[in-house]
Amino acid sequence: MTNPVSAPVISIDPVDGLIDQPRRIVVSGLVSDELVAISAHTQRARGAVWMSQATFMADADGVIDLARDAPVGGDYAEVSAMGLIWSQQPVESANHEIFADEVMEPLRTTLTAETAGGIQAKAELLQRFAGPGVDRREIREEGLVGTLFTPADPGPHPVVVVLNGSGGGINEPRGALLASRGYQAFALGYFKAPGLSPFITETPSNISKPALTGRAVSSNPRTASLRSAVSREAVNWLCCSGRRSRIWFPP
Repeated sequence: MTNPVSAPVISIDPVDGLIDQPRRIVVSGLVSDELVAISAHTQRARGAVWMSQATFMADADGVIDLARDAPVGGDYAEVSAMGLIWSQQPVESANHEIFADEVMEPLRTTLTAETAGGIQAKAELLQRFAGPGVDRREIREEGLVGTLFTPADPGPHPVVVVLNGSGGGINEPRGALLASRGYQAFALGYFKAPGLSPFITETPSNISKPALTGRAVSSNPRTASLRSAVSREAVNWLCCSGRRSRIWFPP
């Protein structure tokens, strides 16, 4: 009697989507109770490769479903559809930046399923910060340093100002994702950004409102809702990203 032979196939649904969108990852075409190692490789900022790996056992139908099945070993232990993504660690680099170099480009992750006999299947999933039609505009005028992200539809849109906490810089990924979800998001730099001090202690306490109401914002018709919201003290959210993140809702 001939032993059954694996012919693994990886399916991902959806293949392409926003970074906060869960995916269903399924490996089929396996032998019942077969052990299969699944790895995930993602190239992130400055070319750093992050990876994870976990081993699963196929069910009676020769199927592994990451939304249903816990790994029997590897980099995470519980049932998690996206476990191979959130459990990734950098392979060699000391760079722990998890985002891509270009916020308008997707993160690309290659999934590889390999049987004990060395038979492999590969598939790619894409995770985007900026959805279709999101507009990105750098602003570097009148002391204002940041990046404005505007949704594709004409609006009006709720306004969010995104701060990057004590890490400084400009949190473009969060701004792009908020715009993809229907907000006009301004990722504001106040230190460790182009033309600004590298020290948080030298950040002016009044940087936000005077700068946001200046000509750099008011000269562009696409920023009208941002200008209007700030002048009326009606910014919908002030989103701060840091080790102790807070979202502020104005009275």
